[in-house]
Amino acid sequence: MSFPLSAVPGAARRSLPLAAALVALLHLPAAESADLLQVYRDAQSNDAQFASARAQLVATREKLPQARSGLLPQVFGTAGAQRTQADYSSPVDVTRYFNANTWQLQLTQPLFRWDRWETYKQGELAALAGEITFQQAQLDLITRASQAYFDVLAAQDNLYLAGAQKKAIGEQLEQAKRNFEVGTATITDANDAQARYDLATSTEIASQSALEVSRATLQQITGKSVDELMGLRSEAAIPGPAPADVNAWAAQAEQANPQVSL
Repeated sequence: MSFPLSAVPGAARRSLPLAAALVALLHLPAAESADLLQVYRDAQSNDAQFASARAQLVATREKLPQARSGLLPQVFGTAGAQRTQADYSSPVDVTRYFNANTWQLQLTQPLFRWDRWETYKQGELAALAGEITFQQAQLDLITRASQAYFDVLAAQDNLYLAGAQKKAIGEQLEQAKRNFEVGTATITDANDAQARYDLATSTEIASQSALEVSRATLQQITGKSVDELMGLRSEAAIPGPAPADVNAWAAQAEQANPQVSL
């Protein structure tokens, strides 16, 4: 039974529309802000895992023509040239040369060889599996790039929130110190405010560290340093799944998921 490459699920062909749909939820770009679609395109060009998958695809595609070559006719050719010298002494001394040229061409085509047919079918299946594996790599790249993108946005929001909380608690600390100085608050109140401020400071430091880690992860995928990303629009409405039926999604996964196809 033959498995043409056109039978490969079209999941990868839907990758860019999926990324474009996510971009629709984002702010309009600032002067140097990167959107999700740009991040995905950079990842396609620079991600090491995806580059490895692309190279593997090229290698597996070669297995089919290599396997097909075993079914093709075999041609053998030979050519030869010979020069003979003959010396004669009677009736007169004379030397003669004789040239002989030969050519041979042989074409061999077995009617049927089961081992070569099996090799061809294995090459066909290997090429098909390579296409499906590459499609899975494309989907995996979308997931990793999107996850890294939104991790940076979340880390930025967490850092902003941590900074705002630190500022508010700092104001409370200053108020507690003033109240203690004028005698309207106890030392316990001042110490409690100081402890909350110290905790807010450590939270801000941890948030800054998390942001740097998430940016480094995104840079590893895209190969570029991105300082500004487009965030979600405040009025963005994220639609629910359609259809809202888990069985329908499971059936679609059985038909189109590359891992299931393997």
